[in-house]
Amino acid sequence: MMRVVPFEFARSPSRSRRRQSPAVDLGRWGALVALLLVVWLTVPLWLNSTVEFSRIDSADNFDLVPVHRETGDRAFWGAELGQEWPRATSTEVPAVVEEWGRVLPGEPIADYCVAGNRITVPIARPTGERAVVALDRRTGRLLWQVDGFPRNGLSTGSGSTLELAMPADDGKHVFVISKGGDEQWLSAIDASGRIVWRLELGSAPETAPCPPVLSGNLVLVVGRTTGVLRAAATLTGVHRQTGAMIYRRVHPMCRDVAPPIVRETGGRPQIVLAGAEGVAAWHPDLGKPLWHCGWESWGALPAITADDKRVYLSVDTPQAQTLAIRTNGRGNVGETHVAWRNPTTGSTLGRPALMAGHLVVLDRGGAVVGMSHSTGLIRWRLSLPGKPTSGLQCFGDQLLVATDEPMWSLVRLIDGTTPDFRPLGPVAAPTGPVTTTRDELLTTTGRQLTVVSMPVVTASAEAASGAQIR
Repeated sequence: MMRVVPFEFARSPSRSRRRQSPAVDLGRWGALVALLLVVWLTVPLWLNSTVEFSRIDSADNFDLVPVHRETGDRAFWGAELGQEWPRATSTEVPAVVEEWGRVLPGEPIADYCVAGNRITVPIARPTGERAVVALDRRTGRLLWQVDGFPRNGLSTGSGSTLELAMPADDGKHVFVISKGGDEQWLSAIDASGRIVWRLELGSAPETAPCPPVLSGNLVLVVGRTTGVLRAAATLTGVHRQTGAMIYRRVHPMCRDVAPPIVRETGGRPQIVLAGAEGVAAWHPDLGKPLWHCGWESWGALPAITADDKRVYLSVDTPQAQTLAIRTNGRGNVGETHVAWRNPTTGSTLGRPALMAGHLVVLDRGGAVVGMSHSTGLIRWRLSLPGKPTSGLQCFGDQLLVATDEPMWSLVRLIDGTTPDFRPLGPVAAPTGPVTTTRDELLTTTGRQLTVVSMPVVTASAEAASGAQIR
């Protein structure tokens, strides 16, 4: 008859010896842990080094704007190289009408969001607490105010470093990004000023929080993932009604990015994120990667805008330049879809603007420069009489820029080619956020919000102060 030996006695001699030598077990476990640690540290570095991006650091990859060998001036259609650029001299002042003004409960700390009949803006109260207020767009009446945005579950108080970004408004809810320390949250506020849901997003960018953007049923939020070797910017899609996280994507190149843009370009909807090391685009509703392009680090976040064919990036440090990339590509487009680069535009202020087939940038020295959006060639340059104090604001087919003297300048094109300048007044010089709609200007002086109706300027060719472009 077979006798069954109990399991506890059926041990091999080697197993018994191992259990009798705890020092040997610790040594082997230590070696295994060390091996896993080496693999964990080296594999991401190896993967990062093997991912190849076409760096656009060579003049062979794009068309440069022609530069005069002696004067250094840039060419533009129908003009002689080195000629004097026109300077704005018009004195006709279109009248503006102040619709209403209101002293806010605190100082605005981000741009205004205008949607329907509601204006929302984050403020810093005199106590140091952060809040979001909503105003009636027609009258300035206070609709609601939400106080006490949390930081690690606690209300913010005096001396808090909590930051709020410009909200997004879909007509039903207002979505607000709040950043405290290394963390950030997304909050949804309904029409009565009640927070209906709040989502913790994890690590926050080192820079100021980016405003949320809307696409379909999603709120798109820029964040950051941290790692031992390399941090990276992230794109998170959140469901508007429930606050559920739908997807999260990691930027292939950048740790911090400029505020994103969402629009139909290249024949498809895209959200574009650009940083100092490159730019990448995804399908905003699906989170599907579309294209990317890398370059040697600019050392600063670019300003970005887009039309239906290209995305345009402008950076003013360390070397001022403007770049255009066609948006109909897939994968790595560094060698195939860079349309042009202008490395000598000059130190720019704010986001580029699109007007009548021109890409327009504002020089910090007070010049408005119009380039061909398809070639990058400079077609006109208009020197304003004052020093700019804010970036370009789009107002229909015109551009508005705040200057120290006169307070505001209105720039438009006559016949799509000739730049025309008109001083605008009387409007106080802004000290805070400035926002324009198609027929209104929202400007801040201290805690005073002023809303003015913008004039419709019909300039004639004889009144133009710029040179006619042939």
